[in-house]
Amino acid sequence: MRFCSQGEQYNPWTELCCNGHVVPKVGNRTRCCGDNSFDPWSEMCCDDTTNSILPRMTQPTCCGSDLYDAASDMCCGSTVFYSVPTQGVSRRTLACCGDQGYDTNKQICCEENLSPVPQRPGALPGCCGSRGYDVASQLCCDGRPKHKPGNMSACCSTHAYDIATQLCCNNQYVVHKVGLNAACCGSYLTYNPATQLCCNDVPMSNRHPITGSAMLCCDGVMQPKTSITTSCCGRLVYDTTSDLCCDGRIPVSQSRFGGGCGGLA
Repeated sequence: MRFCSQGEQYNPWTELCCNGHVVPKVGNRTRCCGDNSFDPWSEMCCDDTTNSILPRMTQPTCCGSDLYDAASDMCCGSTVFYSVPTQGVSRRTLACCGDQGYDTNKQICCEENLSPVPQRPGALPGCCGSRGYDVASQLCCDGRPKHKPGNMSACCSTHAYDIATQLCCNNQYVVHKVGLNAACCGSYLTYNPATQLCCNDVPMSNRHPITGSAMLCCDGVMQPKTSITTSCCGRLVYDTTSDLCCDGRIPVSQSRFGGGCGGLA
């Protein structure tokens, strides 16, 4: 005789001590399953629960505390989806999405969320964050499916736009192009770099309205460009061949401080 953990005696030839409980042996290879005993020839222990192995099971497998046949059924998380062939769905097209079973011909799993598969001809299902979308006709813009507005489409933050006719400004706002060479000027406006300057987020002519001379945008202020060596120094202009730009904002003649900025830099 032996003692179980609760002090109870048992006969090791005919009994087992399982978690402090004396239980009878049920065969030559009896094992413990939680507080009970089971016969591994005809049963399986799944999460301390005894399950009978049915004759039809060719691949008995645990799914949580349940037993299922992996050859024909499916375990998703801890949920068993039984008798798949009788549901009119091919086993090969089934898959798990978290703890849900689904038909891959009809749905797509995105971050454990199910979405319907687009059924139109030529559709290409894909995931956009936790949502399904049609890659052929939509874009995924910051996790949101968006309809393609044209053959040359791209994302602008959460919006889709047509590259041929629109611009994405500051990666946030979609504006219409005015001319083929249009570019963004700030967040909402466009300008033509061939004839305009974008100065302080406002389109301005790159020519002086009276003299017709070239103009520069210097720190938000329009200034005349009197020669090819004229450049910006802060909000002012200076001649790069004869002057220095000190402290990034003060034009000083190179001869004033012996070729340097003195105390201005």
